[in-house]
Amino acid sequence: LNVHDSYVGVQFTQAGLQNTLQNSQVFNNVMDGITPGPSDPSLVPDANHQSYILNNAIHDNGSHGMEVTGPFWTVQENKITHNGISSSGTSGIHVYSTPVVSGVHACNDNTVSYNYVTTQQDPNGVDGNGIQIDDFCDFNTVAFNVVWANSGAGVSVLDAQGNIIVANTSYSNATD
Repeated sequence: LNVHDSYVGVQFTQAGLQNTLQNSQVFNNVMDGITPGPSDPSLVPDANHQSYILNNAIHDNGSHGMEVTGPFWTVQENKITHNGISSSGTSGIHVYSTPVVSGVHACNDNTVSYNYVTTQQDPNGVDGNGIQIDDFCDFNTVAFNVVWANSGAGVSVLDAQGNIIVANTSYSNATD
């Protein structure tokens, strides 16, 4: 599957549970490459209803390579390169939620592992992070990723608790 030249490449908005996006190329979209959001409010996600983004190439998108705003997503073995080319405040993989989205539908309990994240940009600011666990996102695991040559931090955690950041390789970041 190739998804390109759209406003957002692939968007999961109030989707059901147990979704998978695998072996795709998502590139040259105006905003995010992939946005895995919260599930349908009538559904209660849990560890038995995990969704997956596996082995994709995500590149040259205007904002985030991927913005995870829901719970129980596994983001694994993706190659995420050169996103954030036209927006500020970007990351290759951005795990983020607002105070309005809370509880079981917040960006908690995600796993981000074995990804390659490089050359993320932020044309007007200090972001362009490789991987960022952001506001109100708790109990996520970021492990075994390789992040390098990003404009901002390799791995960043802000206003979040109970996250596990372990065994990542990060070098030559903060290039701007």
